[in-house]
Amino acid sequence: MNIGIFTKKEDGAIFGSLPTLKFYDVSLEPVAKKGNGPDYWATVEGAELGAAWLKTSKKGKPYLSLRIVIPGQEPVHLAIIQTETAGQYVAVWSEPKQLSAEQQDSSETASF
Repeated sequence: MNIGIFTKKEDGAIFGSLPTLKFYDVSLEPVAKKGNGPDYWATVEGAELGAAWLKTSKKGKPYLSLRIVIPGQEPVHLAIIQTETAGQYVAVWSEPKQLSAEQQDSSETASF
């Protein structure tokens, strides 16, 4: 389910909104990669929202795996996928599946 749209700016930041989650003015700012740390920090109106990691889908397509942390709730995981238009992205949410421990280890890669 597409729940938001984003645009990449000249400075490398990705900016957009997630109206389904009532988050507007969402910014994904690139950060210097350290170990397994994120590639982007996610903020909304200046407040920390979460982090995103560059990943590659099973079909070899790059995407951002965005983890949003909302205090008192389960984290929300989204895939930020580039569209056919350069610099344009969609935020895709899929309902979590109940996975076995073995499946959870391999679920880090999107299937698109």
